[in-house]
Amino acid sequence: MNQKEGENKNITTVDYRLYPNSTDEKKMDLVRNYCGYLYNLLLEDEIGCFTETGKKRSVFDLKKRMTVLSKDHPETRDVVYSTCRQNVATRVHRAMKGCYMDKETGSCAANPVSRRGTVTIPSATNRRMGSSSSGGSCICPI
Repeated sequence: MNQKEGENKNITTVDYRLYPNSTDEKKMDLVRNYCGYLYNLLLEDEIGCFTETGKKRSVFDLKKRMTVLSKDHPETRDVVYSTCRQNVATRVHRAMKGCYMDKETGSCAANPVSRRGTVTIPSATNRRMGSSSSGGSCICPI
């Protein structure tokens, strides 16, 4: 929208504080834990792909992979909105930007950071967040 000469527009910012009850707080913690779990899964997958091929996937490809991962883990699909899952894929892409192949060792030379903590997944796929099953040297546990 163009501003006419002499017309002043006032822009007002309003801050709201949220005070969730204990039930909502538990739900937010669960969503945050699941997002961290998905982040670590996708990061492991991306590092494994990077060490095998030497190429990083695009954000679009990571989002497609996130869709596959969420189908493999339906408990996360029921709790985390699709927009949040896509946002996780974008964050993994940003974390991998500084990663490059070390010519001597043939592995990833930079260390993208995995998410802290432990999440308990209701299904049989319990995993410690930050552990790498692909053997990639890029995950540095915090």
